[in-house]
This record gives sequence, C-alpha cells and structure tokens, in this order.
Amino acid sequence: MDPFAAALDALFSAPGSAAAVYLPLVGEPVPIRVIRSRPTEETPVSGMVVLADSNIVLIRRSEVAEPQQGAYVSIGAAIVDDVVSDGILFEVLAEAKLDVEGLTWTCEIARADDDTTQD
Repeated sequence: MDPFAAALDALFSAPGSAAAVYLPLVGEPVPIRVIRSRPTEETPVSGMVVLADSNIVLIRRSEVAEPQQGAYVSIGAAIVDDVVSDGILFEVLAEAKLDVEGLTWTCEIARADDDTTQD
C-alpha cells in the first residue's frame, strides 16, 4: 500500500474525523469519513485585511471520485435501510480542490438548513 494512503487511512480513523454521508447531485448517497476544520481566512480588501471563518471538510478521493459544487455532506449521518439518518447537513459551496498526492479533496461547506449559523 502507498505510504501516503496508509497514513491518510489512519488520519481518517483517528479522533477528529467523523462519519458522514456524501449526497451527490445525481446518484446514490455514499457513506464516507471526513475531517472537518474551521480555519479563519484572511482576504485583503482596499489595503485592509478582512477575517472570515470558513467551514472545510477533507474527503478521501477513494470514497468520492470528485465532489460536486451543490452536492451535500451530512456529518454524523449514516445510511440505514437505504435512508440517510441523522447528521447535520452541509452544502458544498465551491469546486473541490485535490491535494498534491491526489488522495484528498478539500471542500468548502456551509450549513444547509440555517444560513446564519455555522456549526
């Protein structure tokens, strides 16, 4: 096994990762594991720096070939009897970015059921 893939498997099984379900625009829901973070992004505007919180999830390429803008990720969800249960629903906001090794997608997400709250 590729050493990068083995290390990635360990990270996605460690504390800080979560079970989730990827809900593509077309096709069946897919059970996945994600690593979620909330970095603060700095954006220069007219000589000033604007700080904004963002919501990011990392998704293994081995689980989702290419996440789509407009698709959903339900964090904490499971598929039970072909139905997605529980979880907090997030929308993928932009085109996913693939890491250098081609193993992990970085997706910017936002809470789908409440535009004012980021969990």
